[in-house]
Amino acid sequence: MKYIIIITLVFSILHATQTQEQNSTKENSVITIKDTSGLSEKEISNIAIKSDQKKQSKLYTNDSTYTWEKLAPTPVNFDWLELKSGEWLKGKFKAYQNNVLEFDSDKMKLLNFEFKDVFQLRTHKIMTVNIQIETNKNSSSFFTLENTKLKVSGIIRLNRKTIRIIQGENTLEFPRQQIISIAHNGEKELNYWSGKVTINYNQQIGNSDQLDFTAQTKIQRRTATSRLHFTYLGNISNKKNENIANNHRLKGIYDIFITRKFFATALALEYYRDPYQNIAQETTTKVAAGYTIARNPYIEWDVSGGPAKIRTIYETVEAGENKESNSLALQFNTRIDIDITKNLDKLLGYKIIFKDIDLLLDYQFTFTDKISGNYKHHMSTKLENELTSWLDLDITFIWDYLHSPTPREDGSVPLQDDYQFLIGLGIDF
Repeated sequence: MKYIIIITLVFSILHATQTQEQNSTKENSVITIKDTSGLSEKEISNIAIKSDQKKQSKLYTNDSTYTWEKLAPTPVNFDWLELKSGEWLKGKFKAYQNNVLEFDSDKMKLLNFEFKDVFQLRTHKIMTVNIQIETNKNSSSFFTLENTKLKVSGIIRLNRKTIRIIQGENTLEFPRQQIISIAHNGEKELNYWSGKVTINYNQQIGNSDQLDFTAQTKIQRRTATSRLHFTYLGNISNKKNENIANNHRLKGIYDIFITRKFFATALALEYYRDPYQNIAQETTTKVAAGYTIARNPYIEWDVSGGPAKIRTIYETVEAGENKESNSLALQFNTRIDIDITKNLDKLLGYKIIFKDIDLLLDYQFTFTDKISGNYKHHMSTKLENELTSWLDLDITFIWDYLHSPTPREDGSVPLQDDYQFLIGLGIDF
């Protein structure tokens, strides 16, 4: 019966995806608006500067007093950012996504700002902007996309209400609230990448000779329309020259942004190894549909789910049992990122003195057949405490659960639960 349910759900998702693609092709595909002027980036930048100067000159009259606060810097070799406090920053715009704008200053290094705190952004290089245009508000179908995306490249002039994108002699203007994301035009691949490495190390020498080493890595490539996400968690423990723990989990996820709320996981791969759970290696392949429940400066919450295939090779098995199993499964994920500092600021009504603290919850639940354990989950809860702009103190709790572990060759059964509590330093890059 369970296989019938799984197959039915798989075909339902495939049918819904096909319907979604057809609707997307007809009225909701990504429309790329290119610059056809044939001008170089420098020539387009010069046109943008002349446009700025023309707008500024209109503010001058013979009878008015013009204050220096109204003067906007000209972006020639740098980008300029104005905050709601009236402060201007000179540096390099990195990216805007998920209501967070990244800006790199030579003196203050990489800074993150809530989008509502940014009043102006003026770039000197061409950027790519992903714009959402509503086209079908009356659609009653859950899977029908209600938005068309425009992908526009040009020099950016962002203010409190609109974004102007300058393409040679043409200028396009859109309401600020329709911006999905902004990224570099791709002149440097490095601009798309970011990541973090956390190291946990403990060594005891004397009455108890023990070495514990855990590494966590997160690497992400973001563009205006997609996200490629890699994570790694590895744990090695040695006591008196004997291994007592050796497990590794590697994930790769490729998401495509369809609208502000919907995204599709085109492919997700996971590799897991834990000999002490009697798993020599386990690979999971998955596709999924995702939805953003909340995305604002205080909380980000994504959920996704879809069919998966699991292939497991066991360390040892009882006589007469297969050492390898292949199973279909349904897998569900949720990821929550809560900015504790901003929430406390809002609750208390004033800014607290300590630096940013984030709470990250990543939960994965898998329902499969008995031979692969019936059901299992992996939960990671991390408290990130910012020490500097690039260094964090991370506190992590990890819980792995497998309902029906496969017995070993000697008949012993691994425990259902595995727990890890980690404290380490994380480096952002």
